[in-house]
Amino acid sequence: MMQFQADILEIRVVRPKVTETTAGAAMLAGLAVNYWNTLDELKKKWMADREFTPVIDERERGGVIWHGRRQLKGSLACKGYWEAILPEGYGIHRLGQVI
Repeated sequence: MMQFQADILEIRVVRPKVTETTAGAAMLAGLAVNYWNTLDELKKKWMADREFTPVIDERERGGVIWHGRRQLKGSLACKGYWEAILPEGYGIHRLGQVI
C-alpha cells in the first residue's frame, strides 16, 4: 500500500519504524505531561523503517487512475443503493462530482 501511494501521488513515502497508530498520540500525551521536555526530544525518537519512491511511469500511473475512476463510477451507478445504506450527509453526491 505504501508503494502504491508513492506511485500514484508521485511522492516519497516514509514508513516509520513504529507503525502502531496510537504511538503518535502516546508520544504527544507524554509531551503534555512533561515525560518529554521538548518536541525536538520527541523527533529524535522517530526512526524511519523504509522509504518508498515512485517507480511507475506517467503512462502506467494514468492507467491505474483511469481504472480506479472507472470502478468508482460503476459503484456510483448504484447511487440509490449507496444512499439507502450510507448515513445522511456522507457526501455520495459530491464524490460523483469529483469524477
